[in-house]
Amino acid sequence: VKSIGDKAFSSCLLMELFSLPFLVKHIEKFTFCGCLKLSSFIIPDDTSLISIGFYAFGYCFKLKSFIIPKDIDYIGKLAFHQCRELYNFSFYGIEEPQIHKSLFYQCDILNEMHVTKWYQGKSFGCINIKFIHAINQTNLNKARICL
Repeated sequence: VKSIGDKAFSSCLLMELFSLPFLVKHIEKFTFCGCLKLSSFIIPDDTSLISIGFYAFGYCFKLKSFIIPKDIDYIGKLAFHQCRELYNFSFYGIEEPQIHKSLFYQCDILNEMHVTKWYQGKSFGCINIKFIHAINQTNLNKARICL
């Protein structure tokens, strides 16, 4: 499986955990949208994931934390829209991916990001971000241990 298609798991109301197979390259639009109880999304360290589509995790009210793989090159508009319990977001990639400015629209408790330097000063639609921890490449391994 190289792609998880549009709406593949949309509105799976009882799903609480999902472990992404390492060969998946694309999470398409609305893939996990409306998975109201999804609280844990596991991405393997050796993942092939390079894109997350429009509204892919929209309305995943219980999702608490998300670590974006370092080789991602695209994250769609409103990918995390109304993830009401998302409080921590991490991305340690070197290259700046294409990300829409409303990535975290209505993620009201998101207040902390751990990111590489190019992210600094960007909130992506979340008005409550208080801490943006910019990590340089030499501190990358230490940062991953601290999370």
